[in-house]
Amino acid sequence: MQKIKNISALFLSFVIVIGLLSTAAFAAPSTDPWKSPQQVVTAMTENPQNEMVITWTTIDLTLTDAKVEVTPVNGGETLTFTAVKTNRGVSNSSMRLENGGSVTQKAFYVAKLTGLSPNTAYNYICSAVDSEGVSHESVGNNFKTAPDAKDVFSFIYLSDTQTSGTNGKAMTVNSTFWANYDPGFVYIAGDLTDTAANEGQWETFFNQKTPNQDNTTQMTNNYDSAISDYALAAVQGNHDNNTFSNHINYAASGGTNITYAYTYGSARFIMLNFENTATRAEQQAFLREQVADAKENGFWTVVGFHKSIFSGASHMTDSDATDARRYWAPIFAELDVDVVLQGHDHVLSRGFVDANGNNARSTQDINYQKIGDRTYTAEKPSNAPLYYVGNCASTLKFYSATAGNAALAAPDYGFLDINSARDAGHTQNPDGPRSLDSSDAKLTYPTYTSVTVTADAITFETYFFQYDSVTDLIVTQPFLYDSFTVTRALPVWAEYNAAVTDAEDFIAGDFDIYEDESVELSKEIVANALVENALAFSYQEKQNIIDNAAMSVRSAIQEAKDALVVRFISAAPTSSVNKLNGNKNELTIIVTELFADGFVNTITATLTINNNTAGIYEVGGYKVYVDTKGNDQIRACYIVE
Repeated sequence: MQKIKNISALFLSFVIVIGLLSTAAFAAPSTDPWKSPQQVVTAMTENPQNEMVITWTTIDLTLTDAKVEVTPVNGGETLTFTAVKTNRGVSNSSMRLENGGSVTQKAFYVAKLTGLSPNTAYNYICSAVDSEGVSHESVGNNFKTAPDAKDVFSFIYLSDTQTSGTNGKAMTVNSTFWANYDPGFVYIAGDLTDTAANEGQWETFFNQKTPNQDNTTQMTNNYDSAISDYALAAVQGNHDNNTFSNHINYAASGGTNITYAYTYGSARFIMLNFENTATRAEQQAFLREQVADAKENGFWTVVGFHKSIFSGASHMTDSDATDARRYWAPIFAELDVDVVLQGHDHVLSRGFVDANGNNARSTQDINYQKIGDRTYTAEKPSNAPLYYVGNCASTLKFYSATAGNAALAAPDYGFLDINSARDAGHTQNPDGPRSLDSSDAKLTYPTYTSVTVTADAITFETYFFQYDSVTDLIVTQPFLYDSFTVTRALPVWAEYNAAVTDAEDFIAGDFDIYEDESVELSKEIVANALVENALAFSYQEKQNIIDNAAMSVRSAIQEAKDALVVRFISAAPTSSVNKLNGNKNELTIIVTELFADGFVNTITATLTINNNTAGIYEVGGYKVYVDTKGNDQIRACYIVE
């Protein structure tokens, strides 16, 4: 039986209720706050269709046999994965030991989940065993694996959660709205906490409460994390370190930590680390490789990093942002990246920006339209990514548009279409309100964006809500600040795909009724056409190339059909004779041909012969012997060769 420490009756009652709500297949979560798994999170991997990484911590350093049990929500086999445990020092923890002492170490656990099924919702339980043999389990958290097809999906996009003090509570409030959009994962554009080495801020990030203490700076639910029910993708911000203080594990495929890429639905996400400028060459090579592969396979290309290179606020003129803009903007434009998801500047802003820092609307006809209140749509321009900045997900701070002239950028934020730092009614903020519409910091607008991705469109729906972090009350419920859909024209592959399918079916067909040599020739004609007109399913292909290839394959199929010769079965002659004047008679010979497909062909020859003549006569390609008797009788009739 699990030991229950000295905790309040109210807290215990809450734990019991949560336990009843948990997945029935598992035991109730541990009621021991020092031993129970905390700060639980699922990290995005480079193969999210089949793999995830789970991390968590405990205050107790002595637990053993750590594991994660994973079960499909809709039923199926439970998979068990062993976790690796490492005890690490922490500083500035808000937690307390059971004896009231400060927490200076925590046990960190990592488990890599493999062999998962695509497009599947999973429930998972983290656990470890104490010295008395008691297993201490987490609540049942959830994640969903990525689809293995270009299915529609949504995700939540946050910028700068930057949890610290009371402002961090807004993130927990923020998370209460996400389920409405059924997100596959959550993406945070850096600055997860305000100070990476401050464990207390990570405790706020994960909504972790100190046992038996009031914790006015934190929420009151020790088990319900704001982030634990979603796979989390994040990039490193300037307030983060390159390990996220060991709370979240990501790949280092771009030459430095937290550089990774993954495919989700019809999009390829490429996460870069602008905090490490020494690895720019490696990151650029990684980016080019990923974009080339994504384009070839028809995926949207979405690049994520923290420090905005095009935004609507004051960081635009910072030397590091300017340096990054000079380096990366021409590359993103050259590669025709579709979307760039940024953070750092605490505003909501967006615009299609070309390599020279100009709004693509000024140089290209992209059919940008306002189709309703706060609702816009546009066709994606060429070589001008959509640069998006997602404001601030907490109540920490919001910036103003005070850097109007920046290098390699149109003046006065002219590269943007929407900018929440502008006064309401401004051409870049026609429907308002401003991100910060009051000098009272309590009345700021924490922000989240629901992003929905299909094969030909990405829709961003950005919501503001007013939240008072002192009273812990939502002042204004979430309202739509901006809805924007970017579309792309996809080439139509239906005719080409149908032609290829017909060609493949032709080669694999049943040719029993045809002559072998003609079958061999016909198959060769079609096979050569398939090779000569082979196209990858790439959205880079031009429609005329696709259509011409389809036409060529169709022509080859017809040529192959024309080349087929139906196998001959037999030929049989018949004849008749009629008396003419004098010593002449009229001989009629009919040769009937039978073919393998049931077709019957007749060849007729009418000849004038002498009375009672026997002879060999040419009928079509046949030589037929006929022997007549009298004036109207046939003695013999057969093919001689």
